[in-house]
Amino acid sequence: MRCWGHNPYGNLGQDDKITRTHIPTIPPINLGAGRTATQFSSGPYSTCVLLDNGTIKCWGQNPYGNLGQGHSNNLGDQAGEMAALTPIDLGTGVTGKYV
Repeated sequence: MRCWGHNPYGNLGQDDKITRTHIPTIPPINLGAGRTATQFSSGPYSTCVLLDNGTIKCWGQNPYGNLGQGHSNNLGDQAGEMAALTPIDLGTGVTGKYV
């Protein structure tokens, strides 16, 4: 999966805030070893994906804890954040669903 455009909060998932517009040179987003996105939702400053294993990960702007990680830090805008990004804890036995 690749995202492009304006990137002020790490919303492109590249561990930085660099705007990207030349699609062929954009590296794939690090969703985790062997993980692929089956669905995604993207707003102006954040992105969420449903992964092939039923987990959900979100990154970008997070002023109100909207990324589901229990804090309000932006994610995906600093080196190493995407590799360390954990799935959202939806509760015991609960996974994301295809819609």
